[in-house]
Amino acid sequence: TVSGGGIYISLTAGEGFRYSVSFKNGSHTASANGAAPRTTTVKIPTGFGSGSATIVLKAESNPARTTTVTLQLGNGTTKGGSTGKPKPHPKPRKHKHK
Repeated sequence: TVSGGGIYISLTAGEGFRYSVSFKNGSHTASANGAAPRTTTVKIPTGFGSGSATIVLKAESNPARTTTVTLQLGNGTTKGGSTGKPKPHPKPRKHKHK
C-alpha cells in the first residue's frame, strides 16, 4: 500500500495477533514489531523498498500458532514466486458415453 509518500505492509488476521517484521536490503537490516486487534499497517523503512520483509504472526489466543511469510518488496511477490493471484480453474472436460 502506498500512502502519503510512504509504502506500507498491511497485516490482517481473523483474531488479535502479535507481529514481527524483519526487513533486509543487501547487508542492511531493520525490524518492527507490535500487537494488533485484527489488522494493522507497518511502514517499510526508507531504503528497503526493493529488499525483502519476513513477517511472523503469532495468534493472541495461542502464541504457539504462528505464520511466517517472506515478501520480495518492490514487486509484491512472496517467497517461491507466488504473486497471490488465484490459480486458473481448468476447463471442464466433456465425457464421452459409450
